[in-house]
Amino acid sequence: MEKKDFNVVFGNSLKSEREKRSISQSELARLCFKDRQYIHSLEKGDITPTLYTVYIICKELGVDVSALFPTE
Repeated sequence: MEKKDFNVVFGNSLKSEREKRSISQSELARLCFKDRQYIHSLEKGDITPTLYTVYIICKELGVDVSALFPTE
């Protein structure tokens, strides 16, 4: 899988999990010590998060890391 494809799949999974919990991008950003634009860019697949950022996001969403990663 190419990096861009990974970013898009990750971003779609992030958005889905965030919306399931009725959390806004702004609220998730605040919980993760990021800005809303960063969360938006992640969800669009424009950037690749660090492993630590993935950990913090998953912790705040209450999901296992595997929920955001491609199954391929």
